[in-house]
Amino acid sequence: MVARAKHILSQNQGGKIFLDQCREFFLLKKIATKKQSTPFTMTDTATCPCNSDRPYAECCEPLLSGDRRASTAEALMRSRYTANVLRDVAYLLRSWHPSTRPDTIDPATIPDWCGLHIVRIEKGMESDNEGVVEFKASSFIQNKPWQLHEVSRFVKEDGQWLYVDGDIKADALPDERRGAKIGRNALCHCGSGRKFKKCCGP
Repeated sequence: MVARAKHILSQNQGGKIFLDQCREFFLLKKIATKKQSTPFTMTDTATCPCNSDRPYAECCEPLLSGDRRASTAEALMRSRYTANVLRDVAYLLRSWHPSTRPDTIDPATIPDWCGLHIVRIEKGMESDNEGVVEFKASSFIQNKPWQLHEVSRFVKEDGQWLYVDGDIKADALPDERRGAKIGRNALCHCGSGRKFKKCCGP
């Protein structure tokens, strides 16, 4: 089952996991790990969850393992998204600035993320010490689609990029709209700009 889940995660089109594959992936992940709070591992050859279309071993894995530091704010943001997918709370805490970092993170509270779209980047390059990354991330909460649209702030201290905080955009789906049916000709909630039926729709 673990192998099947990894295969589904790697078989995405244009960096997007289709809705039915996403549901199956997380179902298999829960079965394979037995507990939702248990970290989920990936093979090095699988496509990275951050939608970079690069192998996990060449993208976020060296950052999560501590073998390499993020060179840009975007790289750190992508690695933190991957850490959320894999429920790697140790990395999430390690890459969070001490001034805003929580004491602990309960892995069971992390949603089932299944899509990332970078909207814009402001500064955050190798020569910068601060940066902003705006992104949209898709997830399932109680098997219903939901989207987080956030403008995240990052700083670099002692050569290491750290997440500081973020502003949630007003167009993120509010609680009362979670689970609302999405028309097949409507724009996909993942932020790709494509129609739902051509993107994350079943």
